[in-house]
Amino acid sequence: MKKTILIFGIIFFLNKSYAQFLPAGVIISNDVYRAGGIGIGYSTLPVFGTNKFMVNGNTSFFGNLRIDQGSISVGNQFTPNNDVAQKFAIKSSRCIVINASSELNNSSAGGFEVQTDGGSKIIMAMARCNGCYSGNAKINDAVIRGFTEGSLIISNDRTGDIKFETREVYPQLAKIQMVIDKYGNVGIGTGNNALAINEKLAVNGLIHTKEVKVDLQGWPDYVFNKEYYLPTLDEVEKQIKEKGHLANIPTAKEVEENGLLLGEINKKLLEKIEELTLYVIKINREVEMLKARK
Repeated sequence: MKKTILIFGIIFFLNKSYAQFLPAGVIISNDVYRAGGIGIGYSTLPVFGTNKFMVNGNTSFFGNLRIDQGSISVGNQFTPNNDVAQKFAIKSSRCIVINASSELNNSSAGGFEVQTDGGSKIIMAMARCNGCYSGNAKINDAVIRGFTEGSLIISNDRTGDIKFETREVYPQLAKIQMVIDKYGNVGIGTGNNALAINEKLAVNGLIHTKEVKVDLQGWPDYVFNKEYYLPTLDEVEKQIKEKGHLANIPTAKEVEENGLLLGEINKKLLEKIEELTLYVIKINREVEMLKARK
């Protein structure tokens, strides 16, 4: 008898103070059969609707939380590495809070914040208007925006490259437009082709710029030194007939196969210009001497 009274007392206590249970097999008003629902923290029976489990109040989980159908795992118990096991934490040394962005409004809704417990945060969002989240954003642009005085760092700790890819509208082909390889070399328009280790920047296409500065040594002012040997015009003529190009100037085939180093070719071209200047000065002197004899 005492056990029976105790059981009824527990049921009455739960119904009044902590939980409401919808018995299994109940036909609710819209004639939908449901196998039961649980409500916690309600003083009266909650309206379950299609819900199976309802909580009126804060809920704490001491351990792992996993939602199979939703593919959400917090503190994944199947990850053996403790450094990466804690996927989401509150008030800890690895605290990350993911919220709907505090900057959301009717015109730019659709983003969220990633914020540390120290207050640093970034916003990742889809711009719903021109200028939303970023002054340069267009509608439907994906925006990553930092809110600290530090830099936005994109890092690849694995041994490999960082690749920037775009996709054409039609045909829908993905193309790698820029690569930063593991040596710090940058390739633009080079696709998946490996970059030469000694080339810090490789561009497969037109470069449009207002100015290019090249650091050089050995600028050919040496042509004007008295010790410089200036070939005779007969020697220049012989070089052209035999080789088909000026001395110290690469051939057309060499340029096609190896390209040009702008700094070096400018030095060689200036060397020839200075030699031509000396020839003109010499010829002009001879002309003046001829004029003086008349």
